[in-house]
Amino acid sequence: MLCTTRIWVASFLLTLTFSVVSATADIVIDEGPTYSPPGAGAIVGSGTGNTFAGGRTFTITGTDLGQTANLYLGIKNDLYLTGFSMDGGGISGSEIFRFDSVTLNSIIYTGDTLMQFSDSEPDFTSPTRLTMTFGGAGTIIQDGTTAALSNTNADVGALWRVEGDFTVNFLIEATVPPFASNAGNYEPGNDLFNRLDTTLNSTGTSVDFGYYYETAAVPEPSAFLCFGLVAMGFVVRKKIQAGHAQQSEGVA
Repeated sequence: MLCTTRIWVASFLLTLTFSVVSATADIVIDEGPTYSPPGAGAIVGSGTGNTFAGGRTFTITGTDLGQTANLYLGIKNDLYLTGFSMDGGGISGSEIFRFDSVTLNSIIYTGDTLMQFSDSEPDFTSPTRLTMTFGGAGTIIQDGTTAALSNTNADVGALWRVEGDFTVNFLIEATVPPFASNAGNYEPGNDLFNRLDTTLNSTGTSVDFGYYYETAAVPEPSAFLCFGLVAMGFVVRKKIQAGHAQQSEGVA
């Protein structure tokens, strides 16, 4: 019984120490980005589009969190650029969104694009912004691991750790030029483009998102060893008890 107690205490202290270390360590990403991680939930989209008022919202439900150790959602940058252009050309250079900051429930990316007008107004380089706003069960994670996920297609910068059903809204905005009403403020990109005299060009939008995850943990071999030692202890004890009983019968 004394041996069993010592093993339990040692196991408890080991678990406690690991918890303290993991709380300050960078997260682990084993796989991703992907559209279909183990246990993926159902996704339903709503809203006109990510460059219009209200943005585009996705509701994710029914995720089986037991299929991974940790599941995250964020910008997927392995296949496509993430950016916004208003100059009629493809997305390139500073039009590609780069990580800017996080708040309690949002991840923010910034860039800029050239606006050209069909009247006498001068060209304007408009600062742009992509905001991912989350709701529901989860936490925004920003650390060395998430920073390392960025590449030439787009920055990742931070991820949403999935902890249950949640929503994510994508909204792309551009800064109003100085000669227009509401100058200097952000407005949804295509709404702004459509209300100004920008018929010379068109807009281009590209945003992709997906999952990253840490694979499900495999039980430590030490756990099986401890169980085996305990089981062997019971067997030995049974044999000793049986031998003692036989000796007692012989004495009688």
